Amino acid sequence: MKKVGALAIAVMVGASVFSFGDLASASPNEPYVGQIVKMQPGFSGDQVVKEAERVAKMQHRTKEQVLKQMYTELKKDYDQGKKEEKAIGGLGNSDGDYKIRAGKKGDIYYTDSKTGGVNHGHVGMYLKSNVFVESTPDKKHPKLDGVHRKYIYNRTVRKGAIEQRVKVSKSKRYSALKWADSRVSKDKYSNNFSTNRLTSHYGKKNCSKLIWSAYKLKAKIDLDKDKGAGVYPRDIRDYKKVYKIKTIAYK
Repeated sequence: MKKVGALAIAVMVGASVFSFGDLASASPNEPYVGQIVKMQPGFSGDQVVKEAERVAKMQHRTKEQVLKQMYTELKKDYDQGKKEEKAIGGLGNSDGDYKIRAGKKGDIYYTDSKTGGVNHGHVGMYLKSNVFVESTPDKKHPKLDGVHRKYIYNRTVRKGAIEQRVKVSKSKRYSALKWADSRVSKDKYSNNFSTNRLTSHYGKKNCSKLIWSAYKLKAKIDLDKDKGAGVYPRDIRDYKKVYKIKTIAYK
């Protein structure tokens, strides 16, 4: 979903940590809505229901079926995030403590990222060796809310952050990068990861939607590992045609 900081994957918003027991005890007006909201911070219950209704109509399914799918995919990613967070000794609730190394134009970077107690991860693209194009929320600075460029000197990451490359031709990588950069200052941030595969390529989007759309449109490749309703930062990181170049986090 920094899936960023709010699910984008990397401006992070601090909030209290909750356990899955808290998720299970939620009592939404609709099935799964309360749990979805807690695993997707920043997206309200009303927004969840409205999005489920939109997708249900589009796919000729019931709203309940869509809500169940949203919940199931979010829960899978939530559990994976908790497992990975534990493996590196926790994340806290602020930006990472590590600096980030320069990378190659067109490559992707992944870092763990946490919002509202949820480790959703974050992805961005190297526009140049020292500049990213990415999508993160920033209510204090509207010009930086959504798709923007950022120098690596102004970005911190988590332990284990990596640079990756998509197994396509350089021309296709650059074409995808050019498209992502064309969305700078045009597309605001969206907290919705659970159905972001089913939203427009143009308009509000989070970090993983930006990368996914760029490659889908310009390289004709679907970087979503499980091809669910939502594409999350770890779906891109773990896709079979995306491979690690190097670890980029350093003190």
